Parts: sequence; C-alpha cells; structure tokens
Amino acid sequence: MKTFLFICAASLATISNLAVAQTEGPFGFIIGTSIDAYDCEDSGSSGLYNCRANNPHPAFEAYGVKASPSHGICWIKAVGIDISDSGRGSSTKSKTDEIAAQIASAYGDWTGTYDFLSVGSIWDESDEWLMGIVQKDRYYAFTWGVDDGFQPQKNITSIYVASGATRSNTGYVGAEFGGFNKAECEAEIAAEQSSVF
Repeated sequence: MKTFLFICAASLATISNLAVAQTEGPFGFIIGTSIDAYDCEDSGSSGLYNCRANNPHPAFEAYGVKASPSHGICWIKAVGIDISDSGRGSSTKSKTDEIAAQIASAYGDWTGTYDFLSVGSIWDESDEWLMGIVQKDRYYAFTWGVDDGFQPQKNITSIYVASGATRSNTGYVGAEFGGFNKAECEAEIAAEQSSVF
C-alpha cells in the first residue's frame, strides 16, 4: 500500500483555540464530527481510520482520517491514483498543480510552495525527478497555513498538497487537511496510548 509523506512545517502549525463554523468539509468529512458518522474502519493504529468518502474526487483512491473520542475528526488525508509518468515527473507535477488550483478555488490562494532537491542528493538529473520523490530527497508541494495568512474555512486551518511517487515511473498526488482541533485530538490519542503503561 502506498504511503504518503507529509512534511511537518512550522507554517502549518494548528491554532488550537480557533473555532470556525462547521460546514461540510473536504471529501464530505467535517472536522470535529464523530468518526461514527462515516463509513470508516479502524486502521489498527490508534486514532487512524480508513474511510469511504461521501464526496470522493476522481484523482484520489484512498482516504484516511485521524479522530479522537472527544474531539472527533481532526485531519483528513487523501492518496491519489497512480500516474504513469516519465522519470521527469511532468505528468505528476502537472496533476499536483491541477489539484492545488482546484483547492485554491475553494479555499483561496496557497500561502507557500516547496520545490527543491535536498543538498547532496544523487537524484539530480532531470530524468530522475520522480526517483528523487521516491527517495524523499525531492519535494514539490503547496501549503496553506494560518501562520502565513490562510483564512480558516470549514474548520480547516492547514492544507498540504504534494507530489508522491512509488517508482521511478509512477507518481501520485497526496493531500492533507488539518483541523482547528488537531492539537487536542492528538493529545487525547497520545493519552490513550500512554494509559497502557
């Protein structure tokens, strides 16, 4: 199963005391709502659920949420379908741009971008773009963060959209939406995990 690396950046910090009006959110999930309101299965990892989206997007094949008993859903992640591509990653990059533009039309312009190759990476040839992504040496992403001027909507305080890849010729797009309640939700989950000791 594909996994998607989401960068934790200071610009995506959650403002825990921010409250915004509840309305339907990404893919039909509402931040703060009980997980019981959705068609989800426990992933086996505390607080993480694999879900069927009420409002799926054709570019994505899997949806996951994090939720706690008291705070409900606090983030939503979507993993994209496979994109057959050249090593240059042009199709993957184009699809990432397209998804970012669609999200911008709903939430406003992104507040940050990442497009870089880590210093010292051996994957620096133009036809090794996707391999750099596979090896977690290259990052191509768009971010929306309250610390950078993003105006929260639908209980969402951060958004991250990025290119991912599983092989040198296969990419995908991943997206994450963080809620205003993320810090409290994660603290509750951590406390539940700690209780076994």
